[in-house]
Amino acid sequence: MSEPQSLPCSSANEFNVHRDEINGPVCRQVFAELQAEFARVAKIVRPLPPEARPSVLPPGSIFLVAEARDEGQSQSPDTDKTPYPLVAGSLVLVPLEPGSRSTDGLRQTGKIAEVKRVVTRSMYRRRGVAGALLAAIEGSARSELGVEVLVLETNHAMVGAQKTYERYGWKRREVYGWYNSDDSVCYEKRL
Repeated sequence: MSEPQSLPCSSANEFNVHRDEINGPVCRQVFAELQAEFARVAKIVRPLPPEARPSVLPPGSIFLVAEARDEGQSQSPDTDKTPYPLVAGSLVLVPLEPGSRSTDGLRQTGKIAEVKRVVTRSMYRRRGVAGALLAAIEGSARSELGVEVLVLETNHAMVGAQKTYERYGWKRREVYGWYNSDDSVCYEKRL
C-alpha cells in the first residue's frame, strides 16, 4: 500500500482525510459496518444484483478515510471493541463505464462517477465527517479523473443521509442504473 495522501477538508482541526487501500482491511471493515447499519435501518429492501453493490471494488476506484487526529477524539465505550477506532468515516468513488447497466438513466454528457459506501461511525456523527469526505472526493474526482458529474444512491429509510447530501449541494434526481424508486433516493452533483 502506498503512503496515505492527506487531502484538504473542512474539519481539518479534527480529522485527517486521506486515501487508503481499495479492498484493504479498513475498506472491508467499514463496508461490513455499513451493511449492518443498512440492515438495521432499512428493514424491507429488494435485493440488488452483486454488480450494484460489489464486495470487491473495481480498479480505478478511490477509497477515502477520515481519521480523528488523536485518540482523545474518540470518547466512546465501544472504542476499544471497534477495529480501527480512529476511523471516523469513509466513502468510495467508482468511475462509471459509459453504456454499462450502472449508467442506465444517466445523461452521458461527460465523465460520471458514483459515490458509494458513505459511512460515518456513530461516535463521530454531526461533526463534519461527511462534509469533509464529500469535499475531498469532489476535488479528486474533478482534478484527477476529469469527472463532470457525481451521482449517488441511498435508501428511503436513510433520512439523515439524505439531509446531509442536500446540505452539501447535492440535488435529487430520478433513479438510475440498478436502483428502483421503491427503495432508492438518488442524487447528483455537477462539478
